[in-house]
Amino acid sequence: MKMVVYCFFSNVQFEGTVKYTIGNPAPFGTIVKVFLNGSLRGQKTLDGTDGHYAIRGDDENFPTGSYRLEADDQIGTFGEVNNVSHTQAPITEQDIVLNNAY
Repeated sequence: MKMVVYCFFSNVQFEGTVKYTIGNPAPFGTIVKVFLNGSLRGQKTLDGTDGHYAIRGDDENFPTGSYRLEADDQIGTFGEVNNVSHTQAPITEQDIVLNNAY
């Protein structure tokens, strides 16, 4: 009996670095979210200490449009970037600065 394994990897849609205004990278556990017209399209929890994020998804779920990116370090600071232009298929690079205390 043969076993066939298929691996499907979605494409990186948004990528960048989350950092504080003083330049330090966001900590492990920071949550990054991507919205289109108020609808959540993707989310990533940072699993490293360098602040890098990459949100993956199928191209059809990330159509060309103007997106909002949010980041929350889960310990009292968040940041957002509005009107991020994304074209379907290529990676959109966008850094996010954590600059609002809550």
